[in-house]
Amino acid sequence: AYINKGNALLALRNIQEALASYNEAIKLNPIFSNAYSGKGNALSALGNNQEALACYDRAIGLDPKNANAYINKGKVLSAMGSKQEALECSNKAIGLD
Repeated sequence: AYINKGNALLALRNIQEALASYNEAIKLNPIFSNAYSGKGNALSALGNNQEALACYDRAIGLDPKNANAYINKGKVLSAMGSKQEALECSNKAIGLD
C-alpha cells in the first residue's frame, strides 16, 4: 500500500511525502525491490541523483529482473551525462522484457 501511495504522491509532485511513503515501505519490507526503485524516483525528482542511483542499484541487487529499476537508473545516468552507461541500462531492461 505504501508503494502505491508513494507512486500517487510522486505523480502529484508531492515528492517529500512520496519519499516518506517509500521509506515506510522499506521499513516494513526491507527486501522489496520496488520500494527502492520508487525511492530512487523520488530522490531523482529532488535532484539527488547519486542517492537515486544507490537506490536503483539496491533494487537491482534485490531483484536482478526489475526492468523498471534499470530503466529509471538509465534515465538518471543519461541526465548526468553518462550516455553509454544509460544505454547499457536500457539494453539490460530490454533483455528482461
